[in-house]
Amino acid sequence: MDIGNVAASSRAAVVFDIGTNLTKIGFAGERAPRFIIKTDIPLDSPELKVISGSIQGQQQWENYVEPFLSKLFLQLLLLPNDRPLVLVENFMTPYGIREAIARVLFERLQVPSILFAWSDATSLYCSRETTGLVLDVGHSMSRAMPIFEGQPLHFAYVCTPLGFDSITQQLKRLLAEQSPSVDLTGPGSDDIAHEVVVQTCFVQSFQGPRDAPPVRYRLPKAIVKLSAQLRQSAPEVLLQPPSETLSLPELVLDSLLKCDMVLRAQLANNLIFAGGTFSIPGLGARVFAEIEYLLTTEKYSTLQGLRPRLQVANIPFSPNLLPWLGGSIVGSLQGISQRFLSREMYVSRNGTIPDWSAPMYEYAPRA
Repeated sequence: MDIGNVAASSRAAVVFDIGTNLTKIGFAGERAPRFIIKTDIPLDSPELKVISGSIQGQQQWENYVEPFLSKLFLQLLLLPNDRPLVLVENFMTPYGIREAIARVLFERLQVPSILFAWSDATSLYCSRETTGLVLDVGHSMSRAMPIFEGQPLHFAYVCTPLGFDSITQQLKRLLAEQSPSVDLTGPGSDDIAHEVVVQTCFVQSFQGPRDAPPVRYRLPKAIVKLSAQLRQSAPEVLLQPPSETLSLPELVLDSLLKCDMVLRAQLANNLIFAGGTFSIPGLGARVFAEIEYLLTTEKYSTLQGLRPRLQVANIPFSPNLLPWLGGSIVGSLQGISQRFLSREMYVSRNGTIPDWSAPMYEYAPRA
């Protein structure tokens, strides 16, 4: 099959953004995913990273992931072999897991071709620029990655084990202190706390706590009264974390410190805040204010000259959709067909896929 003809046809490519908590699926060239569903595969599981290192473990995990991937195509009313696929993926996904997903897609589901799109880059493309610094706050991890002219600066990558789940766990602790009779420790408690965060929490301003009336929230077995202090204290774990853990503003500045001085201004001039956590009211503004303040401290004194250049990209889309939306943009570009890895090329490479150390378009068959 000629992948160039496939990608250039009127059939838009399918776009999958498989996140740790949620998966977004749809078609290239569209402004939003068709569906957002729960991710049924534990991508961040330590056990998964161990079993993916053995052949027996890989087969076991492939048997587990195949029904999930099949369900995504079924949700779109498509056969897997009907269209090319843009797969948006995390830069830090272990190679063994990436390889196992590719094997299921190519060998079991017979997908004709795949474009492996790196999520930080696709988020950046939503700003219509190819240079910037992406701060992505995910479910269980936050990361900062500078990108210059479309090329990731791996040496300046910085991450921290804080994400939306950190807010969820903090809310559960605070709620247990405020209302000891409320039990949020059983099965499904994390999902309940997740909804409480989404519907009630907000971030206090840089100047201090905001005034807000308490709200009454109906839990499965009780109605609780959530004070304004509790609702804005939970997200503080991302801004004032435990010692030796980087906060979100520190991620950005530590990443800039690792970059060459001549690149810093361009990177700081296009900050991208991505990830569903940034949908919490006030988080983006607070992170930016904290960055400005930290520039006045001794630790970041060498970056003080960047303050006039700091700017967050004005992107008119929800931050949780940016990786998928960027994949939609990339998948619809003219000439992008040469970046796809066809099933025939995959077979000629003995079933391996390119790692991030090589450009995505270098798919020459192995000798």
